[in-house]
Amino acid sequence: MSDFASLNKQLLQEFEVTSPELIAETDIAKVWRVKRSDQSFAALKVYKGENMLNEEAGVFYLQNCSGEGAAKVYQSSKNAFLMEYLDGPTLGDLSRRGHDREAAHKLVETANKLQSIQFDHSYDWPELSEWISELNQLKRGASWTDKNWRHIEQSRHLAQKLISQQTDVAVLHGDLHHDNIMLGSRGYCAIDAKGVIGDRAYEFANAVSNPIGAEDLMIQANRITFLLDLWSNAFEIDRLKFLEWIIAQRGMSISWSGNHIPSDHISFKLLDIFMELYARDR
Repeated sequence: MSDFASLNKQLLQEFEVTSPELIAETDIAKVWRVKRSDQSFAALKVYKGENMLNEEAGVFYLQNCSGEGAAKVYQSSKNAFLMEYLDGPTLGDLSRRGHDREAAHKLVETANKLQSIQFDHSYDWPELSEWISELNQLKRGASWTDKNWRHIEQSRHLAQKLISQQTDVAVLHGDLHHDNIMLGSRGYCAIDAKGVIGDRAYEFANAVSNPIGAEDLMIQANRITFLLDLWSNAFEIDRLKFLEWIIAQRGMSISWSGNHIPSDHISFKLLDIFMELYARDR
């Protein structure tokens, strides 16, 4: 659908694009498919405020990738950027269609490309240590069971320990999971980076609890074990340390959603399984 009215024509001129078609919207931004002067498609992401909020570092991350394992960024301004158009599917689509193990291997290929990049360390990247503040301050939800809260406290303890003992520190995508890796003409590319400095093991922790819309798949213990084995080996991460980061990340994710989520939320179901594996393996 065309949406000229809500897209500043001056912005179209600035990026030298035409024919905007709204294709996605989040709480903080809208994404249009547009045409460049050579008639090729591109994606124009425009933020609803005057800046990119907490995604500015992520845009710089993608720019720093220069197309290696990530969508190319052609141009950016204070509150918008133009990037390579990827028509999909995502790795999340692949998993939801019954090809989960293929998607897991494709994630390895993409992540390896990202990890080969030399990032600009002079940039003021946010630090992973800043991301646990909400978990540290999280109060117990009214509907949460004793088990829910015990697991939150355990994830908080692990997060604090892991942050204080970071060793393999690197610039990370920060939100690398199935639906943030999309197929384009150059192969699978990462999108929607956050850009953060932290322990490399964190980079893959979120993907174990994805993709959204495949909840029945995500809570299968054999699937979780498969991903633990595959990704810890592929990325040369100690398996137990990787599991600790997965537990810590799930607690962080819950804290970002707030303490209003129900006690039977998928994140708590996953935490139950992760904690059972951790108790068995430690």
